[in-house]
This record gives sequence, C-alpha cells and structure tokens, in this order.
Amino acid sequence: MTKAILLVEDDTVTAKALSAVLEKHGYVVLNAGSGSDAVALALSDERINLILMDIDLGEGPDGAEAAKQIIA
Repeated sequence: MTKAILLVEDDTVTAKALSAVLEKHGYVVLNAGSGSDAVALALSDERINLILMDIDLGEGPDGAEAAKQIIA
C-alpha cells in the first residue's frame, strides 16, 4: 500500500522540489499552500498518513494553528 503525505508549503518552488523527492521514494504527495487548505484537505482525504507542515505560511492560520485544528 502506497503511503500518502500531505505537504503544506506556501513556497511553490520548495513544494515542487520536496514533492519530487518524496514521489521518487514512492510516496503519493498531496499539496496545500495555506493553513486553511491544509485543514480542509486533511479532514477530507482519508489517504493521508503523514503531514509535513511549514510553520510560516503567510496569511491565514500558520502551521502550528493548522496542526491544532487538524488534531482537534
């Protein structure tokens, strides 16, 4: 079974680079560019096994706040 990772990163260049590395190692990578998108995706997609979260996500909830919302 392939593991799915939610990658939360607001910098598109960094997100693409990290996604490529993770996919090369056999993971399915779902991307979110904001804390709000991360919360919505994490709560709606049951495939996610792990979340890699940037802390500074610009406007809206930061990574720590998004993580709290997901855990709750």
